[in-house]
Amino acid sequence: MNNPLTHAKYPYMTDPTAQLEHAVSLFQYNLRKSKNIYLKATLATDDDIDAKILGFVVWDDPEAVSIKETFTQSEIEQDRVFRKKLMDGADMTLMQSMAEEHDAAESKVNGKHWYLGNLVVAKDAQGMGVGSALLDWGLQKADVANLP
Repeated sequence: MNNPLTHAKYPYMTDPTAQLEHAVSLFQYNLRKSKNIYLKATLATDDDIDAKILGFVVWDDPEAVSIKETFTQSEIEQDRVFRKKLMDGADMTLMQSMAEEHDAAESKVNGKHWYLGNLVVAKDAQGMGVGSALLDWGLQKADVANLP
């Protein structure tokens, strides 16, 4: 596995195809239920389809309403079953610890706030200002809204 965090969270998932399918399922799940804003930084090309991704960031928008908040009882049950399937093969001790750390950090901020979920920069793009640009986008949004 190329990603040490993924390996730590899912130590029994060694098949690259299964890893990719899991990552896609998790991403689709997060897109469906979240208040996240996903931004990517790309290297411009003549053909935008083949643009090289240099980095991406995930920010929680404090003004957005999560689709999950509008779920019916049936959708809540489907969501529970899907989340359980995503955790198959996971190191639940590590996952619980990560969730507790996240909740503890989030509980220190009262009220609405911008939350940085992920910030990733390709190894060959590090040191070029890509991460700073992606970080600055959310910080500017927070400043304009006068939110932490």
